[in-house]
Amino acid sequence: MPRLFARLPVSLHGPALKALIALAVLCSFTALILLTVFFNRTESTGHLWWKETKEIPFSERRPYLVACVGSALAAVTFLIGALELVVTRASQRRADQRRRDEAMTALWRQEQEVAEAHQRHQMEQAEAQRRWELSPAGQAARQAEAAEAQWRREVEYAEAQRRHQLEIAQRAEREAGEARLRWEQSTAGQAALAYGRGDRYFSIELLVDGDLAHHLNDIAKAGWLEESVGGRRHKKTAIQRPLDDGSHEVMRETFEYRTYLFRRNV
Repeated sequence: MPRLFARLPVSLHGPALKALIALAVLCSFTALILLTVFFNRTESTGHLWWKETKEIPFSERRPYLVACVGSALAAVTFLIGALELVVTRASQRRADQRRRDEAMTALWRQEQEVAEAHQRHQMEQAEAQRRWELSPAGQAARQAEAAEAQWRREVEYAEAQRRHQLEIAQRAEREAGEARLRWEQSTAGQAALAYGRGDRYFSIELLVDGDLAHHLNDIAKAGWLEESVGGRRHKKTAIQRPLDDGSHEVMRETFEYRTYLFRRNV
């Protein structure tokens, strides 16, 4: 039998196989029914006592036999076609699997060749590098690299030392500026600045406390003579301190300030 169904496109093999199986089953049932009708040799007519049975001649049953044979041949044909499609699909699967295996084998061999070539290239490079390092030019290059690395370390160390010294100088300058500002804001500093400007008189308001005599002594050392004492000024402060019971205790304190006038001691 020619390979008729195997020539169908691969996408139609599945639907064609289902259709052939369905047609084979249908033709088989049809052949079975026709065969049953063919073997029925008698025919009854009427009912009860008027019922009459007669034999059907072979000439009348022959068409059922021919149709049965045709249906059976059609069922066999459809089954052969289905079997052909099954064999074709199995062959295609085996061919596809074989092609995939061959492709995977070829790819694996190609990867192995690439890996071996890469390994040989690395070994050749390592060997060339080793020969170059053992040569006079390689040794000179290594010495030059070592000298350059040493020079870079020295430059980095010198730069770090320079930055450290700069930070120390900046910190010392900042501390000196802060000390200068504190001195200028102090009593002795204000008196010295006023004397340095050439002022004839110098006045300052001082807090009357235990350090008053010390402040007056500093002003006298700066070159000033006490001229007079001005008015007094009182400054009151209140500080709230929380207690354990949740209330607050108010602490009040009064500070006394006096204004002193000094004359330049020439």
